[in-house]
Amino acid sequence: MCETIFNTLSWSPSVRMNSTMNKIARWRLARKITLGALMLTGCFATASAVSHRLHSASFQQCHSHGTIVRVAHDYTYTGIGVVMVQEGQDFVVKAVLPDSPAQGKIVPGAKLLTVDGQHPEHLRAWSRLIRGEANTSVQLEVQHGDSESQTVTLERQLIHHRR
Repeated sequence: MCETIFNTLSWSPSVRMNSTMNKIARWRLARKITLGALMLTGCFATASAVSHRLHSASFQQCHSHGTIVRVAHDYTYTGIGVVMVQEGQDFVVKAVLPDSPAQGKIVPGAKLLTVDGQHPEHLRAWSRLIRGEANTSVQLEVQHGDSESQTVTLERQLIHHRR
């Protein structure tokens, strides 16, 4: 008798309803897990790309083989082709890129005094003023060593720099 009642209860419409609800709940859970996994995959891919960009250097060591591999980095911008550094209150040309508008007119070690009549206080401001549209001119007042300052007018060009 008890067995008959149990069989009747297990096949009742309310139990079937719970079974359907369980299937829907399982489907929703599976969907959440799948979407979560896709989001994590995207996050890891983005994090990996950002990490690679931030931590890559000109030379990298392969830890498994102990060899050093040269990694090339291309950088393109519009400007005059100088690498600047700030030394105290002074802004100094660290390097002049080959085949750039500054080559032959500005030498490494030159102190930058003004750009288009302005004396920026931060390296970023210097960079912003020196860069600009291609084929436009920029006027720099520079001092080479202990000599008198001189004004140099350069035409901005598209600079391709490979490190």
